[in-house]
Amino acid sequence: MKILIVEDNEDSRMILKRTLESNGYTIEEASNGVEALGLAKESPPDLIISDILMPEMDGFRLCYEVKHDEQLKKIPFVFYTATYTDPKDERLALALGASRFIFKPAETEEFLNTIREVLEEYKEKRLPVPEKQLEEDIAIYRMYVDSLVRKLNEKVKDLQHSKEKYQTIVENIFDIIYTVTSEGIITFISPNISLWGYSPEEIIGHNLLEFIHPDDVEHVTQDFQRTMTTGAEFPTVARLRKKDGSYIYIEEYGKVLKKGDRIIQITGSIRDITKRRKAEEKVRKLSRAVEQSSSLIMITDTHGIIEYINPMFIKVTGYSPEEIIGKNATELGMQSSAQQKQMWETIITGSIWRGEFYNSKKNGEFYWEAASISPVRNEEGIITHFIKVAEDITNKKKMEDEIKKRVKELEEFYQLAIGRELRMIELKNEIEELKGELSKYKK
Repeated sequence: MKILIVEDNEDSRMILKRTLESNGYTIEEASNGVEALGLAKESPPDLIISDILMPEMDGFRLCYEVKHDEQLKKIPFVFYTATYTDPKDERLALALGASRFIFKPAETEEFLNTIREVLEEYKEKRLPVPEKQLEEDIAIYRMYVDSLVRKLNEKVKDLQHSKEKYQTIVENIFDIIYTVTSEGIITFISPNISLWGYSPEEIIGHNLLEFIHPDDVEHVTQDFQRTMTTGAEFPTVARLRKKDGSYIYIEEYGKVLKKGDRIIQITGSIRDITKRRKAEEKVRKLSRAVEQSSSLIMITDTHGIIEYINPMFIKVTGYSPEEIIGKNATELGMQSSAQQKQMWETIITGSIWRGEFYNSKKNGEFYWEAASISPVRNEEGIITHFIKVAEDITNKKKMEDEIKKRVKELEEFYQLAIGRELRMIELKNEIEELKGELSKYKK
């Protein structure tokens, strides 16, 4: 059996279509009453399911037209609505000749059972068919007008509420909201422009580029023109002049609003990102310092899993980031278990650990490190990472060993030399004694 669905919401129409098709019905679709009436006259369906609130021709008027058409008036008509929920709306629908009035969203099985009931009644010719001209029924006409007026009043209230809500948002949002013409002339600016020293009256009517730093005008203009040409959103970063003459960094997003092919205006938002830019610059400086540092730098999580190594670490150890990141830092070290324990007990309590230990290179060679390991805390003071800054002191350790060896040799030579000196003194004394004895014999 063929069912005509009349629904202006594409998503709702698709859901309804799939539900009915999966139960064996053939479906035709229309997005409003005018389109539906044309389809019905061209090829009458077995059932019409219609929403009420639609453009061009609403569901009530469609039902009226169907029930006054000699070819169509016997076709069962079911309303399926989420906006017309007043009992008066249901009475009007039934008075117009509708077979059922179903509220959205209905349980699928309940909805399908209702459709089956209506079709069964239609098959058995148990559905009532209007015989008189309804335009002569003043009571029904008044019900229709009353329903439209009531719904219109609801929409007006909704629009007023929406207007007040969005006005409150625009006036209190952190970003500055603006609209400009295709020439860049400001036609609206939100009141919070006062944050930068201006009143809306001092801004409206001026070109947005008047407030941009001279060095940034060119690229902002290019972004603006690209948006005008392609219609794509444009993000741009520039410096904007406050009323006191100082400049702040802003991040701006704009979007073209069109009516047909004609550009009506560009609307966008401006956000002060000065603090973020300064923070980013600090991070960039720190990053450059870390990248260019002559020290070996490693960052791990609180479990010792490596998350970052700098170029000097790569140069000294021969490991690539892919070979290191994700491993536990203890896999690279040659620390004793006692030294490791002492190190972890120090850093997990928030203190800095300093010491020397062996580490291994990729080629199996070992080298000495003098390292300091510090905890890194977040804004809440919780330790989130550890950073190790180390120096390769292998050559220094070799020099220390050489010096120690030389000192030992000199000490041994010194001891030997002292022994020889004492023996020379003894020999000299013996010689003197012998000379004294010899002189006696000469006399």
